[in-house]
Parts: sequence; C-alpha cells; structure tokens
Amino acid sequence: MKSKHTMKKLLLILSIFVVSLSAFAAELNPFAYGLYADVNTNPSGSPDCVMGLQWKLNATATRMKVIIIDESENEYVYRDYVGEAPDFISAGSYGTSVTHSKMAEIGVPYGEELKWRVDVEGESPNAPTLVEDKEYDLYSPRSIAIDKRPESKNFGRIMVTETVQGTVSSDYHSKLNGSIKAGLYAFDASFKNINDATSVYTGGNDFTRKDGLYQPWIVRISEDGRIFVSSMGGRSDGVVVWEVNPDQPNAAWTPIVKGYITDYTGQADATTGVYWVYSDPAKTKFLAGQNISMDVKGRDGDLKLLLYSMDRRGKSYSLDAYKLHEYSLGEADYFSGEPIEITAFTEDISGKSYGMRYNQSRVIYDGDYGYWFGASASLADEKYPNLAYVKKNANGTYTHDLNKVNDMTWYAGAGILLHKRPNGDEWLFKGYNPSKGTNSTNGKFNIFKVSRDAQGTPSINTNSPLYSVSHTVGLGYSHEDFAVDYAENLYVVGASGEKIVAFALPYDGLISTPAASEYAFTINCQSDAHYNVQVNTQNATYGTVEGGGDNIASCETTTVFAQSKDGYKFVCWKEGSTTVSTNNPYTFVVTKDMTLTAHFEEGDYNVTWWNLFKDGEDIAKESTTNPNTNERVWRWYQVEYNKYFNKTLSNTESLDNGHFNVLKFYSGDNIAIPTAEGFMESTDSPFRWLGKYIEYVVGGNDINKVGTNNVNYASYKENGYTYTVNVWGYQLYMFFNRSSICCNMTGTDVTTYVRGYFSELKDFTEAGKPEHWRPWWTEHTCGLPSIIGSQTRLPVVWEQEDCATGSVGTFTPSSWYQWNTISDPNNEYILAWRDGSKTGRIVHNVYRDNMELHVSYVKKHLEENDPIVKQPNEAGYDPDDASNNDVLQLLRNPNFGAIPQHKLTMTRNITAGMYNTICLPFELTTLVGTPYDGAQILQINTTTTEDEVLKINFTPLAVSDATPMKAGVPYLIQKPTDITGPQAFDGAKFPAIEAYETNYALNEHGGVSVDVGAITFHGVINPTDIPQGSIILVANNRLAEVTETGQMAGFRGYFTWNDPVRKAPSRMEITVGKQVPTDVEEIVENQITQPAAPKVRKVMYDGQIYILRGDEVYTITGHRVK
Repeated sequence: MKSKHTMKKLLLILSIFVVSLSAFAAELNPFAYGLYADVNTNPSGSPDCVMGLQWKLNATATRMKVIIIDESENEYVYRDYVGEAPDFISAGSYGTSVTHSKMAEIGVPYGEELKWRVDVEGESPNAPTLVEDKEYDLYSPRSIAIDKRPESKNFGRIMVTETVQGTVSSDYHSKLNGSIKAGLYAFDASFKNINDATSVYTGGNDFTRKDGLYQPWIVRISEDGRIFVSSMGGRSDGVVVWEVNPDQPNAAWTPIVKGYITDYTGQADATTGVYWVYSDPAKTKFLAGQNISMDVKGRDGDLKLLLYSMDRRGKSYSLDAYKLHEYSLGEADYFSGEPIEITAFTEDISGKSYGMRYNQSRVIYDGDYGYWFGASASLADEKYPNLAYVKKNANGTYTHDLNKVNDMTWYAGAGILLHKRPNGDEWLFKGYNPSKGTNSTNGKFNIFKVSRDAQGTPSINTNSPLYSVSHTVGLGYSHEDFAVDYAENLYVVGASGEKIVAFALPYDGLISTPAASEYAFTINCQSDAHYNVQVNTQNATYGTVEGGGDNIASCETTTVFAQSKDGYKFVCWKEGSTTVSTNNPYTFVVTKDMTLTAHFEEGDYNVTWWNLFKDGEDIAKESTTNPNTNERVWRWYQVEYNKYFNKTLSNTESLDNGHFNVLKFYSGDNIAIPTAEGFMESTDSPFRWLGKYIEYVVGGNDINKVGTNNVNYASYKENGYTYTVNVWGYQLYMFFNRSSICCNMTGTDVTTYVRGYFSELKDFTEAGKPEHWRPWWTEHTCGLPSIIGSQTRLPVVWEQEDCATGSVGTFTPSSWYQWNTISDPNNEYILAWRDGSKTGRIVHNVYRDNMELHVSYVKKHLEENDPIVKQPNEAGYDPDDASNNDVLQLLRNPNFGAIPQHKLTMTRNITAGMYNTICLPFELTTLVGTPYDGAQILQINTTTTEDEVLKINFTPLAVSDATPMKAGVPYLIQKPTDITGPQAFDGAKFPAIEAYETNYALNEHGGVSVDVGAITFHGVINPTDIPQGSIILVANNRLAEVTETGQMAGFRGYFTWNDPVRKAPSRMEITVGKQVPTDVEEIVENQITQPAAPKVRKVMYDGQIYILRGDEVYTITGHRVK
C-alpha cells in the first residue's frame, strides 16, 4: 500500500547521523539501495523533525547527496557529504532527518508531492576489475538474476540457483561452506548473503536430483519484479516453471507452467526417452519440456517467457530433442494458452543444432529484434555454433548470423548476456576458454560492444572484444551465467569453479537511485490553518494524559504525555484503531485535527541504569583489543578476588584462540576451587551478583553441588596428567569470554569433559552480553531495581562500594571504576535521572518500558521567570540547568524522607518599602537566617465592605513551627531593603502542597487558592498567565485590575473577584490588623480610577505592553521596570 506523508512547511534538513569512513580499495561500484521514508521515525530526536529518510550504501563511495525534486522537476540539495582520500564514505546504513526549521531558507514548495533520490559517486575502474573478497562458494550454481527496479522493496537483491545438493570443494573466500542444498540463494546489493545453506529458498519443493538432471535451473526477474524459476529435472508433477513471491521467497512457489507429462514407462531407455509436457490430459497439445534455458521480457500485460525445452533424448544429444517457444503470460498467475514455437531453433528447419549440449545452451531475447544463442560445445562444425544470432524478420521468417565455431569457446560455459549500459551502449558477455577445450581452473570471458544498423540488426567483432577479462580466482572455465546490477557491477556464475564472483565495470562515476513512489511526500502548511489536538486515556483507572490543546497553528509542534497508574504501564498512542507512536512523551508536528488515546496494560516497567561512572566510563565498555568480551568485568574480578582473599594472583595471558586464560589466573592459588565458590556466593562478596546471574542462566542449578562429593569440582586424566574440573572457573571462563566453549590453562577445549560433570554448563555467547547481565549488577551491587512501578519515585542515591585498588599486569580497574559523583561542598546539586542519555528529559516516574535512566546532576535553584531550559545544541546550554517544575519534583522526592528538607537557592526579587505578594514552594518555620529575616509577613483573613469600599483584611504572621509560611500559600511580604538575585535557603522543608483548610484549594498554577468570601487570593509557583479581570498588587501598595490576559512571574499571588454576576467594586483597600481583630490600621485607600493617583496610561513598545504611572514604568503584571 502506498504510504504518502502529507505535511505542511516540511523543511528537509537532511543530517546524516552516522557516516563511516574507510580507505578505498578494489570494491563494488557504489550505489544507494533500501531507500525508505518513515513518517513515524524521528532520527534526530528533535521536535523540529518531521520524519526520517533512510538508505543503505553497498560499497565505499567518494560522495553522497540527497536530492529533493518538486512537481516542476526543480531539484534541492539537502545533504552533500564528501569523502576525501584516504578516508571515503563506507558501506552501511545511513539516515537523514527531515525538519521544519530551515524551510524558508531552502525554498522547498508547499503543497506539492516531493520525490527524492540519493546520488552516489565513486571511483570508476579503468577496466573490469575483480572485486576483492566478494566471492561465494556453491556446489553447482547455474543461473543468476538481479532486481534492478528502484520501485521494488527488494531492489538490488541477487538471486542464484543452486542446482545440485552437495559439498563445495574449495573454501577460497567462501561464505557458504559446508553442505549446500539445492534451491535459491539470495544476496543483498552489497553482495552479502541473505540466507545460508540451512535456509535456502525451496518453496517447499523436493529438488532431489534425478537422471543426472538439474533443478532448480534458471532464475529470471521481469521488469515488474516477478521472479520465475525453471526446472530441467523432468518432474513427475509436470512443473516446468514456478513463480516465486518476491517478498516471501520461501513461501510455496506457484506453478506457472505446468501440465501432463509423457508416460515413458516401457520405453527402451527411460532416461533418454521422449518426455514432453502437455496442456491437456489427452496429451495432444504440446506445452513444454525439460527446461534448458529461460528468459523473460516485458511487464504487466505484455510479459512473455521464452523457454528452450528438450525431452529426455536431449541428454544423448538427439538432434530433434529441442524446441523453443514463447509464452504470452501477461499478468496471469498460470499459463493457460498455447505457446508459440520459434521454429528457427528446430533443427530440421534451421539446419542448426543449437541445443546440442543440453546443460550448456542458452537462448535470450534481443528485445523485439530476435534472439542470442550461447553454448559450450566441442564440435567444430557450423551446425553446432557456440555463439549465434537469430534475427526475427517482419514476414515471420528468421535469418541466422554469427554462427561462430571458434574452438576457444569450448568448455567456456553457455552463459550469455546482452546488457544495455546507462549511456545507451550495449555490451555482450560470453565465456572464453584459452585452453581450447581443456577443463581449466582459470578462465576468461569476453565483452563485445554491440553495434546495430538502421533496422536494429546487431553486429559484433568477435575477433576484437572490447575487454577480454582473465581471472585466476578459481571461478573456473565454465561461465554459466552473467548479470549486471544497477551500478554496473558484473556477477558471474561458474559451475566448474563452484563460485559466484563480482567484477566492477567501468562507469561514469555517478549512480542515482530514486526513492520508490510510495515514499514521496507532501508539505502542506497554510499560515492561517489551526488544529485541535485532544488527548484521552484508554481508562482513567490505568493512567492520566496531558498535552495537546486547541487552536494550534499548522506545523507547530506539540507534546503529549501519558503517566500510568500503579500496576499499569504505557503501551502506545492510537488515533482511532491506528497506532501512531510508542514514544512517551510523544512530540509531533500538528497538521490536522486529531484525537490521541493513550493505551495501557497491566505490569511494571523494565529499566536499566547508566552513566554510573565518571567521564562516560562503563562497566561494559569494550576495548579494541578484546571486543565482544567482558574484559572490564574480568579485570575487576581479578583485583577484587585478590583483595577478598588477600592474594597477589596475576595473569593477563590470552590463549591461542584469543580468550582470556581464566584458569591460569587460579594456578597460583592452592585452594582456587573452594575460594572461587565462596567468592561467587558469599553475601559480602562484590561478585555475588555474578554468581546469582550465572546460576540463573544455568537454570537455577547449584553449581556447588557437582560430582560425587557435592562440591564444585571433579577430576579427569589426559596424557597421563590429572586435571581438576573447576566448574565455577570454567563457567566464568565462558562468561568473561562470551564463549560457547571452555578451555583449560593450556588452551585445550575441555567443554565436553566439564559438561560430563556438570551437564547444565551453558553457552555464554549470548548470555554473556551486557544487556542480559547488567540488570543483575545494578540491582545487587548498586541497589537499583531492574523493574519499577509507574508510581514509584526514582532513587535519590545508589550504593557505591569502591573498587579494590591494585593492578593485574597493566590493568588497573580503579582507574575507570569511579562512581559518577559530583564535588559539591556547598550542597548546590541534586541527582537527576534522565531519559536515554545524560542530556535527555529528566525523569521522576518511569513512563515507558525499557527506559535507559542516566545519571546527571542539576542545581537546586528556582527562578521566578523560569526561562526555557536550553537544549544541548543551543547556544547558552547549561547541563546543570533544569526547569522549576523538575527541580521542585526532585526536591519533593519522598525518598529523601516524609518531609524532605534541602538547602537551595531561589530568585524572587522583592521591592523594599512596599508590600509584595509571595508564594513559596517550600515551608519556612522561621525567618531568622533566611533572606526574609526582618520582614513582615501578612496572611489573608477576611473581606468586608464599608461605604462601598471592599476591604481585604490581612493579619501579621509570626512565622514559627506552630505557624509556618506554608508551601504554596500566598502571602504579603514587606522588607526594608530590596532582595535581588539568587538567595540561599538552608533547611527548607518540602511537604506536599495541599489544601490545608476548608477554604483552601489547589490551583492550576502549582499553588493554593485561599477563598475569603468576596475575594480569592491565588498562589502562583511557576510563571503563568493570569486571566483578564484579575487584581494585582503594584507599586506603592496599589491594586490594579488586569484589563487583558498577561503573564505573572513565579512565587507571587493575585486576587480574583468571586461574584460572577456583580461587577467588582471600583474601590478596594488592603487593611492589616495588629493582632486584635477590631483594631485596624488603614494602609491603603486605592480607588482603581482614583483621581489623586498619578495619571495612568498604557503604551506598546517593542511588541510589549507597559503601564506608565507618573514617572514610573511597569509591566502588564505590575513589575517595575528600572
């Protein structure tokens, strides 16, 4: 199904994430394949990213460009990467991100379907050149075909027929050694084997060889990607040709040419007797015979097969045993018509015997002009040509030409290929045997340039090939088939040498691969379009959701987030029944109205813990010297073993197989076996975690109880010596080396011996990989759980036992085994776990399965303006910075205690000599020693109305343990001096903010709202928009009504009028009681439109609204501008 992506303002900034470089060598001509566009992939991880474009490179290249093409065929270069000698772009997988950020700069048009391609440049060889290390050994390979359609999902795939089951006789450059099964073998565009001898594609058919014939025989791929495979075998089921499903080549193959076979029972020679296949049960209508050659041309409704058939007499070179027919198949999945015989290939008509060698004859199409014939016969008579051309005349007759006997083609193979080059030239490939009929291990093939006259008749100069290519790589003398891929790489199949070999042909140095049409996409951004994104939860019992919103501008990014409840975990976001993403949080570009539903399932989350060591070090980090081993754990084990047992054992030797000589390490310890046991199982051992893991892998079996004495050792004799079986030692050998075998200290493989005493001995090739044992280490050594519930707050510390000092040889584990702690003499930082990397999103509760949680540290600082935290790729990025919300959640983590208490800094500027609103996120039980020492704190009490004046009554608060400044509650504060910049608080308490009394309520600003009748006083923790009509306290203790929505900085408060019917009074005043409710001091009499007050007006400057009161300037939310 076509997957077109519709987007608006789609800016395609293509950034290749991984570009590998290598030295240039004799390699395949490079080209891009596997092009793919995925709207659900965000390779850069940026909210700006729309989608991902991906492709693969088959070989080393000098340059690689991604090109976008609009509907007017204008081209835009989005990525241009150049490799320079000696470092070139290496084969492998590549990807680009498609982003919005530079759409206008690059000028990609909106609203058009955009195509894309990848241009790859390489160094062209001067002549056909053997590609190094690109050879495979089969037993009897006979045919090869390549899918050269960029529209195909299998573009670049190479298919080869293995016609006989057997064992290859050479292992030179072999990738498929061993017992080879008959069937189809597949290779990708980099000539990498896709399947192997154990998974050869057979389509469920029995290809047992009968009567010395071959099956499967020929493979061909049509222009529209259909795969056809023929049989020479004279099958009893009457199948001559199958069709193979390109996407499921091992699914049952479909018989495409199949009929009723001749009953040759009772014939004089059943092996060579008459064998034809008929289309009717009466066996009167000829259909086909045993196939000796097949070709295909055309596509869709004009697809045709060309089958060269023989009956069983063909094995004895009978002159009337061969017939050539064309089959108009079209789009049918079964041939049901009558084939058209090409009579020019019938001996009694043409006077030629084109098929004298039944297994060395090929006929191929020459477009609509005629047919090329190739053979490998030893007869020196023009009746038996090895290279010929048969022209199809307009009147239905045939003209024979190029009847070349040329004895130097004897035993050169029947393979023949007509190839049209990208520049329009035509080349003809044909085998050539310099040994003149002798079976040679070496060989040669010729490449001829084809010329045509005005009628299209071809001609070649057989005495002067364009190239004559010799090879001494064991391909052999018999060239069974040729195929050229999309980038002018030639593949040759040789049955005598049992090989498939690749050659790079000269080309112009540039190959362009267009993406399939299904991966075109459209950018549809309209500046006046807005959309609504609604988020729902599958079930409120399972989890909550946030994000989205209304009236979001087209192509704006939005983020949705799901938090599962206890006992449940997030699964995915769905739009209707379609899964949109498994990301959580999920950030995307809005291009339509949509409703996303978060889905959950029962269970807890799996997590892993990272960045536990300083400077990016890790316990599983591999060295270039010993990759794919647990080298660091092994060296750490050695120093801890010595410390634990007060020993000085040291061994850094490797065995001949490259493995660590684990058993040699114990050789200096007379009690190595019992100590190995104790070290793995003692509760105070730093390697108890590994002992538990290994016994888990071996199925929970107790390694200690092995042998007749229920201990973890036994003994065996070899070459007159007695060896002790240290089961723990050998199992550790396999773990540290990630091995399937274990060796003793001399390097002898003793796996069988050890398994004789401990049958549960396990292969640690897979189980030794860090992804399996890491959770055991972090849980048992660091106290960090591998499974965690969604409502469980993350740890605020982990166990950090120091590594043993000392070295083993030149290895000193303590040089890297250093916990990722931070020097913090002033107690300024707090541990923060991040999602996916040390710069990822700060995590407080796990919200996605298999999360990687990375250690980081952030400053315990709260900022009244809470500026947006810079990302790592932005100027001004500070890795220690975090948002107020993240810092507050970290400080409130209950793992610090029931009421966490911290030292921190906070910026809340206070203007001296007037009342300021204040709302703290923490609790203060004293002002002494705080920045507010000496300040007056007022708490709201009641409201009264006298003479149409609304009085908001406050009372002083004597801050103490009994009467604290409560977290989240708004107050008034007056200080004789200004407070500016970060201020330190020591011992601030962080209880959960709650509705402390009946007239208190939690609000959307993170604080508490206090309802005192006519007025509600709202506490604001983080900067927030306050609604129109709100009443704020401004300079000179004045109250002002906000005439439009505006933002208020954090740690403040504002008032709202509670009567939804009556308008708020035009006169209000704040009164403060002096501990006695009846004794009231009038502080301010402020009429909002009071004539005595300075003239007030609003002005717009630089896009912002300011309030002018006399000579003073304020923001819309009442902040004085200095």
